[in-house]
Amino acid sequence: MSSDRSLASKDVKVTLTVSPDTGYYTSSVTYSGDTVKAEVISADGIYSFNMPSEDITVSAVFSEIIYPISYDLKGGSVSPANPETYTITTPDFTLTNPTRVGYEFSGWTGTGIDGTADVVTVLTGSYGAREYTATWTPIIYALKYDEAGGTVTPDNPATYTIETPSFTLENPSRNGYTFAGWKGTDIDGTAEIVTVLQGSTGNRSYTFDGWTGTDLTAKTQRVTIPAGSTGNRAYTANFTPIT
Repeated sequence: MSSDRSLASKDVKVTLTVSPDTGYYTSSVTYSGDTVKAEVISADGIYSFNMPSEDITVSAVFSEIIYPISYDLKGGSVSPANPETYTITTPDFTLTNPTRVGYEFSGWTGTGIDGTADVVTVLTGSYGAREYTATWTPIIYALKYDEAGGTVTPDNPATYTIETPSFTLENPSRNGYTFAGWKGTDIDGTAEIVTVLQGSTGNRSYTFDGWTGTDLTAKTQRVTIPAGSTGNRAYTANFTPIT
């Protein structure tokens, strides 16, 4: 803080220049003497007063600026929550990265970041409003099938993500056999129609567990019908999840 004069007579106007350090603002300016004490009011950032009839001391009080921190998690969540404010004297802190079902966190963009950063630390002595945006990459999940000698046309998808539009599995076919349904991920019992809805997550598997039917006493991976066999025959495909 400085003044336009070091000496002044009574009622002479004194003008002060108040320059707080980075990260601080001027919260008050006062003068005091043996019998007087008054606050100097700023007008458009200029502090001035009329000199009283005695020597005085001018004092300024500076306070830390509280800076905001804003986040755009793009559908993610954070626990514990990251700070919403900080000051120039706040100890170093590192942002907690968010999570989001079906996605891998791909880093932060924002204040002081060139590109993206997986780890963002705000150091003591930093200042200014800050904002950070989370970026995401959909997780690619695997789909596994065991058609046990059957064929599927066209092929069912080998992978999907949470953003993949809903799709229905093509059922396998095999000459001489009846397909009785799928068993596997999210299926209670069997299902002849399996639709994976957009928004689904996790690796999925649909696995053949053997045929049952005519002349079979237990689930059988391979069924051979000998030459000369007669009569109508029926076989059912059974599927269970891969573990």
